[in-house]
Amino acid sequence: MYFEAALCREFDLRGIPYSKQVQVDVLYKQSVILGQRLDLITYGEVILELKSQIKLSEFVTAQLLSYLKSTGLKRGLIINFAETKLVNGIKRISLSTLCSLCSLCSLCSLCSLCSLCSLWLKKFRKLC
Repeated sequence: MYFEAALCREFDLRGIPYSKQVQVDVLYKQSVILGQRLDLITYGEVILELKSQIKLSEFVTAQLLSYLKSTGLKRGLIINFAETKLVNGIKRISLSTLCSLCSLCSLCSLCSLCSLCSLWLKKFRKLC
């Protein structure tokens, strides 16, 4: 996907560490599904799921939640490049118990307490 390549180039220019197309095994109903691939992981802490769809289904959120649970990571971003303004296409997902406004596995799009997610949104707004 050329969006991934462009985003990786921006990360390189800004010195942001990342891994792309990271293979993970996902646990689904007591069974391991081998070979799922994460689009990007930045700073070893935030999963980025890249999309280019006019309307995102709830499947995309469920997919990212599954990745978070499987990797043990707490935060992820869904970035939809189909939006007119990129900032409107960024959706934060958190499994963090540090966030007092959201419970486990809920969306924290209104939460200002997730400092790492807030930091990412600021960085992505600069890319728009």
